[in-house]
Amino acid sequence: MPEDIQDDISIDDTDGILRRVPNWPDMVKFDANLNTYRATSACFSDKAGSKELSITLERPLLESGQTHQHAIVHEPKFGLARLTAGFVRHQIQPAQKLVREPTEKDAFHGLVVGEKSKQAKKAMAKAAVLVIRPTLSP
Repeated sequence: MPEDIQDDISIDDTDGILRRVPNWPDMVKFDANLNTYRATSACFSDKAGSKELSITLERPLLESGQTHQHAIVHEPKFGLARLTAGFVRHQIQPAQKLVREPTEKDAFHGLVVGEKSKQAKKAMAKAAVLVIRPTLSP
């Protein structure tokens, strides 16, 4: 991870971070133990060639009067998984940093920056809660 990336401490550990979940069959699975669908570890892979995971910051999204649905407005059949900032900072090894990076399509866009091992991606998948389940094609 680049040393010059600073963790944005204005993103509180209790804040939600939202990850879009594609509506592809390998991105969600049924968890019999929880009796619900959940995101798979494939949803928590970094952008190609980087150590950056694209997210939407939940608190400013909701404080602006928008809903979770707004986070997937450009991908209407996608789902949305929620983790807490504290989880990725303190439960993933190595610890991840959170940064704000607004885009033209997402004013509340951010990044989870850091090396994500297979084990780390699995941990994020198990901890994530689907707040919107993707619409899977039959």
